[in-house]
Amino acid sequence: MAKRKKRVVKSRRIVRKKSNIGLAVLSLILNIIILPGLGTLIGKRIKEGITQIVLSLGSIIILLVLNYMNSAFSDIAIPLFMLVLAISWLWGILSGVKLIRAAE
Repeated sequence: MAKRKKRVVKSRRIVRKKSNIGLAVLSLILNIIILPGLGTLIGKRIKEGITQIVLSLGSIIILLVLNYMNSAFSDIAIPLFMLVLAISWLWGILSGVKLIRAAE
């Protein structure tokens, strides 16, 4: 009877490469100044970055349309979409800070 070899399965760890600190700082600056989510995309957090971009651009477009329409609904909706825009901006800033901490 042939002897069976035992297979040893080593545990697999997901190891993230530390990103460049300069790239992380650039990501934070882009998230603050240009567009929330743009820096997150550059920092290779794709899903998070796309969600931030959709929230921020969607809020800006809806705010512009509601401001142009000047209807009774806009009195309620404008503050709501301004809040969504502020949340996406804060989320972008937090993502940039996370990227910097990961690069250190």
